[in-house]
Amino acid sequence: MTNAEIAYHRTIRPMLGKLSGSREVSFLGRRFRVTSEDVEQLSGKPAHVNYKGVLVWYFTYGGEGEPSFEFTSLQSFSHGIFRGSDWEPSVTADLAEFREISAGIGAELLRKERYGEARLLFALPKVPVLLTYSEADDEYPAVLDIKFGKNADTFLPFETLAVLHGLINGEFST
Repeated sequence: MTNAEIAYHRTIRPMLGKLSGSREVSFLGRRFRVTSEDVEQLSGKPAHVNYKGVLVWYFTYGGEGEPSFEFTSLQSFSHGIFRGSDWEPSVTADLAEFREISAGIGAELLRKERYGEARLLFALPKVPVLLTYSEADDEYPAVLDIKFGKNADTFLPFETLAVLHGLINGEFST
């Protein structure tokens, strides 16, 4: 068992005891059922245990209100602990792959730009994410900018937002 799996089974999964009933949710191109006992993947390509962990936090953290559509970088949630360079995503996808992967995880076209495009992803029902892709050129690699709604930390703690950021980035780096 990996450290992530141990943490999920010993620390994170027991938090589900707070829940009553069953919920189904689409999350990064996969369908999951969340109950008071566990998180079960119903469809989609296999997911790392961290997908389950993010879902547990989302359903047990207790955030209320509506999502913000004013977007900001992950570093703004860290209260100065991390700088922008700590979260620079490395993306291997080209624009066509970005479009295909984006569609596969549920991101919809927001706007086309000269050398890329922006897409809106509802990673979770109250956690919108702005994905902006800029194509590579002779001097610079492709860039994927991932920004969360300004009040995303109402629905997920910072550490879980960081995990979600990594999961989204990972979809484009495989």
